[in-house]
Amino acid sequence: MVLQTRPSAGIRRAVYFAFSIAVAIGVFSYLFTQVSLDDVLNLFWQADLRGLLTFFALSLMMSVFRLLRYSLVLRVLGYTPNSWALFLVVLVRNLFADLLPARLGSLIYIYLTTYRLRVPFGPTASSFALALIFDIIAMVPLIALAVIWVGVEIDIPKWLLLTGTLIVAAITVSLLITLPTFIRLGVNLVDHLPSISQQRRLALQNAMLDFERGINQANKSRIYVRLLFLSVLVRLCKYGALYMFLFALVFPIGFSLYELSVPKVFVGIVSAEFAASLPLSGIAGFGAYEGTWAFVFRLLGFSGDIADLTALTHHLFTQIYGYLLGALSLIVLMLPIYSDRAVVKPWALPLDDPVVFYARNTLLFFFIVAIAWLLIFFPTPTMS
Repeated sequence: MVLQTRPSAGIRRAVYFAFSIAVAIGVFSYLFTQVSLDDVLNLFWQADLRGLLTFFALSLMMSVFRLLRYSLVLRVLGYTPNSWALFLVVLVRNLFADLLPARLGSLIYIYLTTYRLRVPFGPTASSFALALIFDIIAMVPLIALAVIWVGVEIDIPKWLLLTGTLIVAAITVSLLITLPTFIRLGVNLVDHLPSISQQRRLALQNAMLDFERGINQANKSRIYVRLLFLSVLVRLCKYGALYMFLFALVFPIGFSLYELSVPKVFVGIVSAEFAASLPLSGIAGFGAYEGTWAFVFRLLGFSGDIADLTALTHHLFTQIYGYLLGALSLIVLMLPIYSDRAVVKPWALPLDDPVVFYARNTLLFFFIVAIAWLLIFFPTPTMS
């Protein structure tokens, strides 16, 4: 009898890592035959300072709205973490989400919020899951509008893109509705896990039940519309920031805001981010991100030189910025001040009145947009 064995986990990881490295090397080898490292560095050093300042402002506001979204869920579940500590967790989460494939690094939020901020697993997991789901839902109207707009300018199969977007929306909304059922199914499946002690089995089941209770309580609190609203603001700030960084790079070489069609750039950036989020994208999405960016921006009407050059420069320097900010936040978060005393209040502050909530966050968003608009039209020298 011939025994069939599956490759060990170590071999699978080695093959995956080798494949990811090969993809990155292949894409970078091609792109660097089209542009040089000096071209990449020069494009960044001559970047428009107004665009860079706007990028920094919008990217920080993205993290602020992420903070408000996590805080909203945790508050209705009975916990009010220290806002500064939670903001640091968000910045670290941004770092690891970009660093690991398939956005698995964002799970660091659960670890840090549980062990550094002392919020129990159930509420933490609930805030993480709801934020993830509403992030996807918030993308649906933005992608639909961009596809319709871009489809008017160039010949692309709009119906196919819109159908795919609606399918993703339907799956995500269905997951939101049935999430407690899937959690309960997972609790039952734990009973059938082999080679696990009864103590660990009970601990895992209790954690999952806490997770289920958190989801149900958030649903009963009627905060889903607020979560969607904050998620849209997160996405607007994120892609606004990435758009302004691209503007900062290409404005000195002759591009204007009029030539940088917002829907086109949005479709190009989302396509690159989607490729970098796939499980096979590799570490930090390097290779998959640049290759997809260069390919899609060509389809959207940009010249090959600009597509290749911005693919490298944009991703490289936005990643460096995110890594530096996240690493600094992690260092601060590890200081004794966050271990010597509790950083969570074990009670829930009352929710703001809906009118106050929507008005305050809308004004905050448009205040940042107004500052960005003033920066764009205020004469400022480049970095060079």
